[in-house]
Amino acid sequence: MEHPREQRELLIDDTPPQVLWDVKYDRPITEGNKVINPSTGLYEQVTGPMTLGPPYIDLFISNIQSPQPQNLHIFRASRLSINSTVDRVVSEIGELLKSGEFKLYSLNATKYAVSLFVITEKGTDHISALLDGMKRKLWMETEEFKLMERRRKEHSEKNGSVGGEEV
Repeated sequence: MEHPREQRELLIDDTPPQVLWDVKYDRPITEGNKVINPSTGLYEQVTGPMTLGPPYIDLFISNIQSPQPQNLHIFRASRLSINSTVDRVVSEIGELLKSGEFKLYSLNATKYAVSLFVITEKGTDHISALLDGMKRKLWMETEEFKLMERRRKEHSEKNGSVGGEEV
């Protein structure tokens, strides 16, 4: 069955799959918004806070630079979920630091989270674009992305399209 072009584009979306994670039990949330209680082994309805879980890294970045009245557009804070490893996220943060876009004030990294405090007078749009670029670069390194690209290429070849356009 041939799908309309808009539906085909949705079928090959390059957005990484997201896994919701229960904060209370530190476990993935299953279908029906349930989580396994590790003490009892029974499913329970999720009632507390949730976050994106492994393989995602939760990156929180905050600027400690106080905005001056003439520069109220400066970057304040952002939170991203990145499909990568903590080692790769910290490595890419190092690359951003080398570029001089901001100065490091503090960095704390755990297995699934990175908290970054910086000093910068750069604007929100500028820093957000840098972070989005970093997130996309890391996503493109994942096996899920590579698999989706192979499937996209096979789909294009099978259906006679070039660069997403039908021939």
